[in-house]
Amino acid sequence: MLATENGVAIRRRMLDRFLTPPAKRRTIPPGSHRILYERPIPERHRIIFYVGHLEAFDCNLLGKHGFGVDGFHPALDRLFAFGIDPVSSGLPSDLPSDWPPLSECGVT
Repeated sequence: MLATENGVAIRRRMLDRFLTPPAKRRTIPPGSHRILYERPIPERHRIIFYVGHLEAFDCNLLGKHGFGVDGFHPALDRLFAFGIDPVSSGLPSDLPSDWPPLSECGVT
């Protein structure tokens, strides 16, 4: 945001961003798609969660509450807001196949 922009211009620019489908905003370098489903730290989510989490945060908090704009995929907004949490106090046991394919997440 530029210091010279007024509140209306900033709001319009942000609203335009929320109305742009995720696939037009995000790309992943070729050859790196497979690592997104890995879990380098056993106690944490798979990398794919963190890619979608930023979009879910934007949509859930800023888009819905700030602009009254619904997300493009409510189920993904919920999944990427919280992830697939482990049951009980153990380590996460989700599999890569439990997560949606990148094409469904708007990643190209």
